[in-house]
Amino acid sequence: MERNKTLVSIVIGLGIILIGGLAILGYGLFQRANNPEFKFFKSSAKTTPEVNKLPEKNSNLSTAESKKIHIPLNKGEWIQEMKTSKNKIIIRITNEAKNDRLLIIDPTNGSVIFSIYFGQPD
Repeated sequence: MERNKTLVSIVIGLGIILIGGLAILGYGLFQRANNPEFKFFKSSAKTTPEVNKLPEKNSNLSTAESKKIHIPLNKGEWIQEMKTSKNKIIIRITNEAKNDRLLIIDPTNGSVIFSIYFGQPD
């Protein structure tokens, strides 16, 4: 009989630990949903990776020095999609005939680095 009481005590103890763990997990998920930076344990070590910053000259551009980039579109064309990749801007332009073209632009000076045309040759 004594052996059964010990076994029941162990099961009840493990059940309490399990319920407590689920409560802590739920609390952590709730806090993390409200604040993505939430952590239960704060570490003193720097865990965030260092980000390479752009040179100072680019960050000090005033509005007078900013350049306007003009992308000519033919009649019936529109910009379908824009993405950035490795310090380049990629623009996908399409028209009613679904003839697409890609423009790869240098964001520092606005020049077209490369143009790719899709569709039937004229």
